[in-house]
Amino acid sequence: MPAVIDPPSTMPEVLPHPGYDDPNKDLDVESAVRDALADPWNVILWNDDVTPIDVPVEALRMVIGLSRDEAIAKTLYIHEHGKAIVATTTFEKAE
Repeated sequence: MPAVIDPPSTMPEVLPHPGYDDPNKDLDVESAVRDALADPWNVILWNDDVTPIDVPVEALRMVIGLSRDEAIAKTLYIHEHGKAIVATTTFEKAE
């Protein structure tokens, strides 16, 4: 089951433009990018027909810190529903 990093649906589609009110004001791109990456990101685990079930169970236990029973339940949910959010964290940790 490959993991996909996806921003949560609550994240604004367009970042606020620092110089929007004043066109002469310099756009601080680095600051805007840094702010966007600091927002929480969802890590989504997708189902596939190739990966043995013990691989995502172990990944959820080792990487996310779920108990064995929680990891098995989450893996079965993903198997039945196709995908699930397994963590919400910063971009750096999600990556």
